[in-house]
Amino acid sequence: MSTTRKHRSPVRTPVFLLTILLLPSACCAARRISVEGVGVSIRATDRAYRYKDDHLDTTSFSGGLIFPNQPVPAPATKAMEYATHDFRPKHQDPRTNDRITRVKADAAGDLLIAMPSPAALNHGWVRVTSAAKPDFCLNRATRRGSLTRDSRSAYWFYRHRYDTPARWLSLPSNSIATKKPPFVFALKGELYWTNPPAFTQANAVTIAVKRPLPVTTLANPNLIVLSNGDYLASISGAKTRRGGSAVWRSVDKGGHWTLVHDGFAVNRYSMFELHGSLYLLGMNTKGRGETRIYKSSDNGATWTTSVFAGYGGQDAPSQVDIAHERIWKSAYSGRGPGFFSAPVNANLMRESSWTLSVARYGTVALANGQKFRPGNEVSLIKTGSGVLYSLGRDSVYRPGDGWKPGITTIQPDLNDLTKTKWDPTYAGPRLPGNENGKCTARYDPVSRQYWALTSGKVRRTLNLYSARDMAGKIGDFEFRATILRGYSFNEGFNYPFMQFDGDDIIFVSRTAWETHRGTAARWHNGNLFTFHRIRAFRKLADLQ
Repeated sequence: MSTTRKHRSPVRTPVFLLTILLLPSACCAARRISVEGVGVSIRATDRAYRYKDDHLDTTSFSGGLIFPNQPVPAPATKAMEYATHDFRPKHQDPRTNDRITRVKADAAGDLLIAMPSPAALNHGWVRVTSAAKPDFCLNRATRRGSLTRDSRSAYWFYRHRYDTPARWLSLPSNSIATKKPPFVFALKGELYWTNPPAFTQANAVTIAVKRPLPVTTLANPNLIVLSNGDYLASISGAKTRRGGSAVWRSVDKGGHWTLVHDGFAVNRYSMFELHGSLYLLGMNTKGRGETRIYKSSDNGATWTTSVFAGYGGQDAPSQVDIAHERIWKSAYSGRGPGFFSAPVNANLMRESSWTLSVARYGTVALANGQKFRPGNEVSLIKTGSGVLYSLGRDSVYRPGDGWKPGITTIQPDLNDLTKTKWDPTYAGPRLPGNENGKCTARYDPVSRQYWALTSGKVRRTLNLYSARDMAGKIGDFEFRATILRGYSFNEGFNYPFMQFDGDDIIFVSRTAWETHRGTAARWHNGNLFTFHRIRAFRKLADLQ
């Protein structure tokens, strides 16, 4: 069952803002600078601007206010980072009480703050200069990357002599009412958010945390249950450079995880086990060739790799199943979605063993008036009778109620494996939210139902659905439970990947949540790789 967290009540008084800086001249050694507050973000002063990631205030992803890192305003330097918070409108972010309340350091040294007021002198803070003009202004950025000084977002620096280590220091109040945020500066790696909300929903276990720049988000969460009962989980961007992937193992049902191998040059891949060997198959991220496959025959200790120059591998992680004496996964080549397959007894490290079938993008009209649109980021689903479907971010049309989110009904043509086909009378099942957020789904022979996890356009919730088996076809999915829930613009759940484990569903997620190093940039940009368990999931459906 899902768990929920009590919503934080908005603050009704004006939010006072400032910026705090540890002067470089006062720092002889690295020290921890702790901040206390709600919704604290931490960014590097020289962070490269990305139009979806760096806004403090915005009405859309087309632009907004950001910290002026071109150039970094003195006395800050490019060797620093800052803590701040958002002040987005309520229609963009339901949490409206983001704030920083106080700071402390574990060593003495001057602190420097900047506030949008030239007269905030309480609590021992003193202006650094006597100039009437502001020390800096925020920049207004556009999607194209142009930056313009915003004179309405002016700041002045203040200093405080901090000589009692570990003593909390209150922030001063502005002389004007404003919602603009504070900035807390320190040397890179020194800022620490003391009170982020814990993430405990659906028995959460954190497998990995996103590494620092240049990686902008984790990607490609994947999970399998091995024949010996161990779990393997994988994701890109947590350990190595952009595109690099890593695999972890759990021998205690997901309670603890250890790194198996790091540095796979593969993206948008699927992980599977066959004949006692482990495989990763997906998009090559190094050198020539579109597809790369890895193999380990010693439980992940060592790996061999091959590159296929003739095939596409642009795919989100797909389920892998065996049918018709072949191993199957969903894929797409750039022209449209389809399938990769190979004989189960073939040498999977050879390109000649694999066959690719592709259905072109575009609307498919059926004889009964139904329609569907093949989508990308596909995964595989096998029905109770063994029929294979490509499951993507799609829409399904039925006369009378039009287009609604659904699942593509593309099938491989078993008479010609280079081609695909579809049922002329069946556009596919409805699945709410699937057109915007990739889902994962499996058929459960015990309940004789299909189970799916998916999120919506803004992936602030992750919901569980089930559908009945309809003589080999998939019935429309019905909502069963909200499994994960976020409460702000910076919390979200992306690309869940599920498996069954007895009476439970287990899954991994690219999760955006708060940590001691601040919030994720937004709901889309996962900073945590998390494992979850839904206990006794069959009790959530009417099985009569």
